[in-house]
Amino acid sequence: MEEAKKVRDAQLAILSRLAECETKAGALYKAYASAFPAMAAFWNRIAEEEEGHARMLLGLRKQVDTGHLFFGVGRFTGAEVERLEAIIANGLEAASEGKCSMQQAITTALSIESSMIDGHSYDVVTSDAPEFKTIADSISKATARHREMIRDRMMDALIERPSP
Repeated sequence: MEEAKKVRDAQLAILSRLAECETKAGALYKAYASAFPAMAAFWNRIAEEEEGHARMLLGLRKQVDTGHLFFGVGRFTGAEVERLEAIIANGLEAASEGKCSMQQAITTALSIESSMIDGHSYDVVTSDAPEFKTIADSISKATARHREMIRDRMMDALIERPSP
């Protein structure tokens, strides 16, 4: 029984940490919306979706509490999550101090979204919880969409910038 509690606690901790990353990414994108009013709608849209992802992940905690299992959660290494947290924290600091250009904001956001996709963050975990696959697929698709939206903005910025 003690082993089951350890597994449950570890799964809850990882879900909470991933939800926190989503929440912090949303806060960063809101900071970008404030810093770059011309693109506020773009950044606010992504921020709202990140907050929705966090709510979905926290909702999965109920599934763990009712005895559902998550398999592959141990594949999330602390180093991967810490790297993502550091990217977000550095971005928040730069944005709050007004030391962030639009190009830096786009590059940071692209790095965040790519980290989630390249690390297969929501693809490596499976569960016997009925809602899990739907939630994981939804977050994965939204993250891929975010990356494409951000790449499009990057290309727009490159096209708009005059050649030296």
